[in-house]
Amino acid sequence: MNYWDLSICLGVLLFAFVAALGSYRTLRAGSAELARVLACLAACLALFLVMAYTLRPRADEQIERTVPHQDLAGEYISSTSCRSCHPGEYHSWHDSYHRSMTMVAGSDGIKAPFDGRELKLGKTTFQVWQEGDEYWVRTPDPDLEFALLRQNELSDSFEEFYYPRTDPTPPMVNSRVVMTTGSHKMQMYWLPSQERDQELRLFPWVYFIPGQKWIPYEDSFIVDPRYGRPPALWTSNCIICHSVNGNPKLTFKQFQNNYELDTAVSELGIACEACHGPAAEHVKRHSNPIARYQDRLDDKPDPTIFNPGRATQQQSAEACGQCHSTFEPVSMQNFLKHGNTFRPGAMRLDKTHQLVFYGNADAETHTHHDAFWKDGSIRIGGREYLGMAISACFQKGTMTCLDCHSMHNYNGPSDQITLQASTNTSCLHCHEEIGKSLREHTHHAENSEGSRCYNCHMPHTSFALMGAIRSHRVDSPSVANEVQSGRPNACNLCHLDKTLEWTSRKMASWYGHEPVELEKDQADVAASVRWILGGDAVQRAIGSWHMGWQPAIDASGENWQLPLLNLIRTDDYSVNRFVSQKAMKSHSLYLPLSGDESYDFIDELEPRQQVQDKFLKRWLDSPSLPAIPEAVLLQPDGALETEAIDQLIKGRDRRSIMVAE
Repeated sequence: MNYWDLSICLGVLLFAFVAALGSYRTLRAGSAELARVLACLAACLALFLVMAYTLRPRADEQIERTVPHQDLAGEYISSTSCRSCHPGEYHSWHDSYHRSMTMVAGSDGIKAPFDGRELKLGKTTFQVWQEGDEYWVRTPDPDLEFALLRQNELSDSFEEFYYPRTDPTPPMVNSRVVMTTGSHKMQMYWLPSQERDQELRLFPWVYFIPGQKWIPYEDSFIVDPRYGRPPALWTSNCIICHSVNGNPKLTFKQFQNNYELDTAVSELGIACEACHGPAAEHVKRHSNPIARYQDRLDDKPDPTIFNPGRATQQQSAEACGQCHSTFEPVSMQNFLKHGNTFRPGAMRLDKTHQLVFYGNADAETHTHHDAFWKDGSIRIGGREYLGMAISACFQKGTMTCLDCHSMHNYNGPSDQITLQASTNTSCLHCHEEIGKSLREHTHHAENSEGSRCYNCHMPHTSFALMGAIRSHRVDSPSVANEVQSGRPNACNLCHLDKTLEWTSRKMASWYGHEPVELEKDQADVAASVRWILGGDAVQRAIGSWHMGWQPAIDASGENWQLPLLNLIRTDDYSVNRFVSQKAMKSHSLYLPLSGDESYDFIDELEPRQQVQDKFLKRWLDSPSLPAIPEAVLLQPDGALETEAIDQLIKGRDRRSIMVAE
């Protein structure tokens, strides 16, 4: 019974009491007066019931029919049961972006403006608007479009089944947004399928929250434009990590392509029991005050709940790794029928999750291959466990995720970094000797960015959510490794104006590395310039992002990067265009030179080319250009070294890449 129903019952009881009291007092006054009083009371009661029924909030039938329903019949009880005993932990979790990872669509969670605006993509015009508390879109029929995208995915050819973004076949329909995924950097919107309940379809646009911009879904990650948009199914792609105890409950009917869903979750989003395991037994035990206070006085671990902070290294890391990794269910059939059966602390992760590391047979599939550098490091965000797991600090040391991150004691909800992890403390509690002579170890000023452990040993060589993020493989900078694997080294990610030969000499002088045999371009051209002009799509994104990273600007000088970033604004990969445009805005000369407010990274090539040409002209005509470093393929007057640049672009690594997040 909800609060509204309870209030109606209380109202009825109140009227019944008043009627009884009135009847008693009027018994001696005569039957006619009693009848009038009772009739009046009955009329008031009837009016009250009619008004209550009319104003009573109706159940949202479409939401209930299409969104996964909450199932608390078993060992899970949801975060609401944790709040009374753990108010501090509850509120710190509630303020995090984990909580709002998946939500029923409503005014408290929608981040995008549904204000009637039109969104144009090729020849298609989408629209988003709000009707009361409901959010609506006009879009190609979600079911028909999904069928075409799936057909495209199953094809081995770009051309044979490529679903063109400029001329959709499905008719346009109006569809209501019923659920959201994401609330920090990117938010996605799910629409109901008309084919079967609870099979949600993805709206083809996402909302980029920091930039307050609608972006086509396929333009929000690194993907060869020939691939088009990959199909997405929340019940199989997202449910296992974006909800607690998610269970598709898929049942086949007669034929394999005919099935029903009864999708259930214990809670949408990432809540308490995702990390601590099911809590029904824990709550039952601690409902007894004697048991509760006895446990307070006892230092023994509570056997009814899992605490990652008190667990073994492996158990603690796997609590995070159940989601922050690339994996396939050990048994897809079992997962679709019974859902996510992993229980933190109660079993090893490999019982339910088949993790995909570089070199695994699964990693060689096209879906996963692009997610790794050739040295085995993961280069896509959200898979941090795979980086930590192959690090010496984890394999030979005691490192866990909780050395740097916390769900409850963080420095800010953005990355949930602990206060000690924003300094060198997390590293130096093991590497005490280095801490005693930090400057001698880093060869940088002690309080500079060059002496931050994570800048050298966890550089930004992964990509997610329209930008570079830190690698969670803890290792040391190495020119030899970059030459072999293509993964940019930390030194040149900061010293953007320096060549690999410069770095090789420093590594040999400071740390005794063997000199590396380099090709002419590697020896003569700044590494960052080679990445953004001649690298593969991920190298171009990583390099462009660092050209707007303030520590790199401080180390390398500013503004000289502008004409080089300008070249990337016509890159084939839309995300690279976005990253280069954003990086340009980090430089002081950008605004005086820009004049390109019309630039849109998802626009057609011609208008982007016009903006690019105009910016280069303004750059060359500027009376106050910055000092130009030697190895960045710019002449002292700021002009491009066209021949060398063209040579790099001509030799660019053009392998098709899809790094979907």
